[in-house]
Amino acid sequence: MDFYDAADYRNIPSGAHACVYADGEFYCPPAQTVRFRATRYITVLGGEPASKYAGCIDWEKGNRAFTGSELRDWAEGRKAMRCLARVYVDLANLEQAHKDTGGLDNVRYWIASWGEKRTAAELAAASGGLIKAEQVWAQQYAGDTTGGYDTSVLLGTW
Repeated sequence: MDFYDAADYRNIPSGAHACVYADGEFYCPPAQTVRFRATRYITVLGGEPASKYAGCIDWEKGNRAFTGSELRDWAEGRKAMRCLARVYVDLANLEQAHKDTGGLDNVRYWIASWGEKRTAAELAAASGGLIKAEQVWAQQYAGDTTGGYDTSVLLGTW
């Protein structure tokens, strides 16, 4: 199944599974998510407070979540709630994200690797054996750099 995310939530197709921002510059008010079939929230801030409302974290340069212990604190907060911690990360930064969340069994990876859709096993292999296939939640394989939306394939459970 494909799902979508966007800087501007209004660009995500109605009726789709969507990941929208729970905080930061691209915040999506919860009332605006009713047009989606299912919604997951993304934090760009990280930290333990964000773990209560955001099941995904946008872990990339420029976001506060990319600094200090924000990623680890957020993932530990999700673990304390017995929830998955889905880390959006490009393949080039996966090693550091894995290091920062090492030992937490609730972490899954939403890997940005544009091009062809890949299986969880292929993405795990592309990590050089750093992660296992069951740790891959999704792959973002396509995007629109002009303000549209990005497309990901779900490889785990929604």
